[in-house]
Amino acid sequence: PYYLLQIEYRNQNYNYVADNGENLLNSATDEVRDDLVRVMAESFFEAGDYAQALRYISQYPAELMGRQENYIKGYSLYRLARYSDAIVPLRTVCGPSDGLTQIASYHLAECYLYSGDKAKAKSAFSMASVDGFDDEIAENALLNYGRLTFELDSNLFDESENTLKKYLNKYPQSLHYEEVQTLLIAA
Repeated sequence: PYYLLQIEYRNQNYNYVADNGENLLNSATDEVRDDLVRVMAESFFEAGDYAQALRYISQYPAELMGRQENYIKGYSLYRLARYSDAIVPLRTVCGPSDGLTQIASYHLAECYLYSGDKAKAKSAFSMASVDGFDDEIAENALLNYGRLTFELDSNLFDESENTLKKYLNKYPQSLHYEEVQTLLIAA
């Protein structure tokens, strides 16, 4: 049964794993338990059941937690509106310049906004605005970075102006073009 579950997991049949994993987990030996918990967490995560994903990833040993596991935990907390709890795991994911850092830093920025820390949100949006991974996230992150730069650093004209001009030059067809022009004029 363990190998069948692994095959279904590799075939991205997450519903099968979610439906059959708990019974297998109850009878699992210590040597496969951690792997099963990880597989269960990711399966529920991929199926969009973030409460169950969090339940399983919380059972995963801390010493084995890598970037992907921390993303599962952080994003699940974010989706469950536990923003302040999501900050640490999402921050742990950020680091190398890759797509996982981009998406984690975007959600980290949103968590900081919900927690009332606009300065840290600005910094996280800046990290998420990098090119080369997800263009939609990059655009939204740059827009939010520009908004926060204008709001928080209105006395630093150059930074606000440069950020807003960069957005206008990079996304001339954006639905937010007029809003950014208005912010630029106000800056």
